[in-house]
Amino acid sequence: MEIRIDAEFRHRAIQLAQLSLPFRFLICTNNRAYALALATHFAIDTLVDSERLVGIYTTQVEALNHSGEFGADLLVLVSELLDDGYGVELVRRLRQSQDPPLTLINLKSTRRQTIREAIDSGADAILTYAGMGPALLSQALVAIQQRRRFIDPICEHLLETDKKDLKVELTSREVEILRLVTQGMTNREISVRLYIAETTARSHVQAIIHKLEVRDRTAAAAEGIRQGYVQ
Repeated sequence: MEIRIDAEFRHRAIQLAQLSLPFRFLICTNNRAYALALATHFAIDTLVDSERLVGIYTTQVEALNHSGEFGADLLVLVSELLDDGYGVELVRRLRQSQDPPLTLINLKSTRRQTIREAIDSGADAILTYAGMGPALLSQALVAIQQRRRFIDPICEHLLETDKKDLKVELTSREVEILRLVTQGMTNREISVRLYIAETTARSHVQAIIHKLEVRDRTAAAAEGIRQGYVQ
């Protein structure tokens, strides 16, 4: 994607700045370069109220243990992947909190199962990396202010075509475990990493093998790479 700092981009940037004024922000991402750049921007830009950025975290645990108040004016921006798991799970847990914040999740994957799980999580806005841009983000912020859910048109299109495609896809948890299998982890090592029982890890691996229609975990890793589950 090419980004040009032209008149249109400046117009969209100003519009975004205005639309973001009602919110405080909490960022949850495994992209450390992005997190550092954002923190630096808030730190050195004297025109930006740094108190509106209440925290930047790379794990679910850190975000859920955030010491500040959540509330309806807090917008949590969540990446699909975090250092300790999936952003969809974080959104789900935030929505179950006593004073739930607003949530916007940005999906790197455009697999239909991931999109469905993001919708089921209760996220207020769902965007994709492929569709992300100032115009779409502005639309999402407007919808959030009006208390309407916003779903990236790319997601809506994929779910519509899903009615004609009955292929079984891996769940987000299964993709997470498949990535660990690809790294050579045993069921026990997976259980320790994800804080689940070893029998649960084994069941997930067996389900993955069945869905990918392969014979063993080594073949599952190879097939996962071929199908794009693992990069």
